Amino acid sequence: MGVLSMANAKRAKDLFSMMLSEGIMPNQYTYSVLLNGFFRQGLKTDGFELYEKMKLDGVFPDIYTYNSLINVYCGDGKVNKAFELFDEMCRNGLVYNVVTYNTLIRGLCQEKRVLEAEKFVDQMKGAIKSYGLTPTSIMYNTLIAGFARAGNPSKIVDFVRETEERGIYPSKVTYTILIDAFARSNDMEKALEVFSRTHKAALSVDLCTYGALIHGWCNQGNMKEASALLLSMSEYHLQPNEVIYNMMIFGYCKEDSSYRALKLLKEWLRME
Repeated sequence: MGVLSMANAKRAKDLFSMMLSEGIMPNQYTYSVLLNGFFRQGLKTDGFELYEKMKLDGVFPDIYTYNSLINVYCGDGKVNKAFELFDEMCRNGLVYNVVTYNTLIRGLCQEKRVLEAEKFVDQMKGAIKSYGLTPTSIMYNTLIAGFARAGNPSKIVDFVRETEERGIYPSKVTYTILIDAFARSNDMEKALEVFSRTHKAALSVDLCTYGALIHGWCNQGNMKEASALLLSMSEYHLQPNEVIYNMMIFGYCKEDSSYRALKLLKEWLRME
């Protein structure tokens, strides 16, 4: 395990080969650590080859091995392959955990298969209870972010309401996703309502929250509101970053306010 933590894949492979040559059969734990280490270092071919060898040697993968494999497939946009592994895991009698669940939902959402993700959540609700698992805010935020990418903010509101009924209340991340979704759909009134709810929930706002709102106003060409937000950031001891300055400068350039754009650029350079 220490070998892999030092990111020395070659040495890990050599050590594994040495074990085999000495007649020492790797166990489930050894395979799991090696496989996870290979994947973490981007050595996918080595990881999948090790998985095949593991099965040939009659060593059954554990939940951590399956989670590593599912994560790689989802990251590569091969969600169907990930679900094949999920089905295999269930057939082998393994109980999935919240990591498995979150990874599959994230994979579906990344491919904009949000309705399938929602259906998967509905299908697994009963199973989650029977296995004693508790849905997390991460899981719900993943699905909410998927709806946002699909450009469906009204669906997000419904889903947030549902999560609240389950006793999981929106986090700062949830509110920021909502604000960004409404801002991107040019509904700044709703975005500001959510921003207000963030304050009422006594949650701190951050650069991402302000960035989403400023981006929305700049897209609408309302630089007065964008500028007011920029100035109000100091009330929360927040310093605009490069992304926010770029939004503002681009917004001023769009409305031919080159003087304001240049003034802001100089201010930004002084802050650097």
